[in-house]
Amino acid sequence: MPRPRLLLLALAASPFASVAQSGSSPRPAVDAVFASIDAKGPGCAVGIGEGGRLTYARGFGMADIEHGVSITASTPFYIASTSKQFAAFAIVLLARDGRLSLDDEVRKHVPELADFGTPITIRHLLHHTSGLRDYFEVLGSRGWPFDGTLTEEEFLRIVGRQRELNFPPGSQHLYSNTGYVLLSIIVQRVRGQSLRQFAQERIFAPLGMERSVFRDDHRMLVPDRALAYEMIPGNALRLSVPQFDVVGDGGLYASVEDLVRWAGNAYTPKSGDARDWATLITRGVLTSGDTIPYALGISHGTWGGRATLAHGGAFGGYRAELLRVPEARLDVAVLCNFAGADPTGYARRVVDALLPPRPAAATATAGRTAVRPEEAVPTGTWLARWTERWVRIARDGDSLVASGPFARTRVLLTDRGVEIPSQRITIQRHPTRAGEWEMSLGGAGREPLVPIDTTVPRQGAIAATMGEFTSPESEGRLTLIVESGQLTLRRPGVPPTRLAPLGPNRFTAGPVVVTMLGQAPFDSLRVSSPRASRVKFVRVTR
Repeated sequence: MPRPRLLLLALAASPFASVAQSGSSPRPAVDAVFASIDAKGPGCAVGIGEGGRLTYARGFGMADIEHGVSITASTPFYIASTSKQFAAFAIVLLARDGRLSLDDEVRKHVPELADFGTPITIRHLLHHTSGLRDYFEVLGSRGWPFDGTLTEEEFLRIVGRQRELNFPPGSQHLYSNTGYVLLSIIVQRVRGQSLRQFAQERIFAPLGMERSVFRDDHRMLVPDRALAYEMIPGNALRLSVPQFDVVGDGGLYASVEDLVRWAGNAYTPKSGDARDWATLITRGVLTSGDTIPYALGISHGTWGGRATLAHGGAFGGYRAELLRVPEARLDVAVLCNFAGADPTGYARRVVDALLPPRPAAATATAGRTAVRPEEAVPTGTWLARWTERWVRIARDGDSLVASGPFARTRVLLTDRGVEIPSQRITIQRHPTRAGEWEMSLGGAGREPLVPIDTTVPRQGAIAATMGEFTSPESEGRLTLIVESGQLTLRRPGVPPTRLAPLGPNRFTAGPVVVTMLGQAPFDSLRVSSPRASRVKFVRVTR
């Protein structure tokens, strides 16, 4: 990997900084949003663009508490997953150059990826529809420290060991950081330049983003960057700064000024053209024909009755949000260096301060919905076939209630099934197969549901699960023991997890599901978590 060139980040402050920081264009309503930030603690920077022009930028709090350095409008922050739209745009530019197609199979460029029997395309990576397990959760299962280093070589080794997907490619939308690291590797192999070099040449330099760089070497210096902090017991702060060498899913340092310049590229393109931006904001389509809210590193949504394009980021102590309101040509960037910060909330409050409110649309209220005896409803405990999310539907008098890895909540009947509004879950009848049901989480695709036996296992059966297990895919180890009559999961670097029975051979702790395979004494098991399902472990000791 080429050594970083420090000239990628100009040491001089942005020409906008002196104007915005001096208060020559005051915005009292915006200042009030950040008024609670302690001037001597970690804080945030905010940048506002109107019609593609930076009209406000200011810092609140400290970028480096130890050395007494204040946050300014030009301070670079690690923007975590907000980086994804830049990796996606690099891919779009390479497609325009004819170097690749969004429908290329990923293994054409990254043969280290296993052959899962169904092609995974670059487009699948961009829309988070590949089915690839999230590498954070795979590594987490072996006690990997999230503030540790991670090289591209180690990433490819772990991804190459995976033998199953979360779901068939294209059938679901499930956020996976794995796909965006693979995109950065594809850029390097197709173009012969790292994503850091390519983005500097084709995106940052044309837009004058002088404070932006993909840090693909954790030893690289980033001039004037904000350090990040988290709170520990005793009301004390400590550093929480990522040390990754992989990029694409994150890795970008940028200032709020630069993010506003980037957002302004939508109005007057200086990098790519209008067609490229249109590709970037095109929503994904699943194999079922359903359209998902996620485009390419950007998510479609609404706020205050207006359509938005946004993406946040969170890793270590860094928090980020870039929120665009296209119809108002308003762009808001908020970057923070404290794990407890809420940049999404800040950005929305800024929008509220700058745009007149719209009348709220009428919404249905969740009351006690009568359940007619003749109405077929999916009562019982259900498991999603691929991701192993679970939910229990039960009658409560004349109403339905749901429980699962969430608090007991009311259920609404619909003409096709039921909705759990607080969880954005819809359970509906299969359109062609009688008696079968599907689950949709936030409109992210339909997944078959299977009913499961919830018979509580006897103590002898629970004892048969005990032992040490190892995973050939994650290289992780776990131990199952019985403590105070309750099955407990132990993993390196993770506090012990008490498991509750979900059936005769299935246990759960919130969204984590542990399934014993075969008959007692069990020689293997699988663990499913929200973004990495059915990771297999085999017994090494009893």
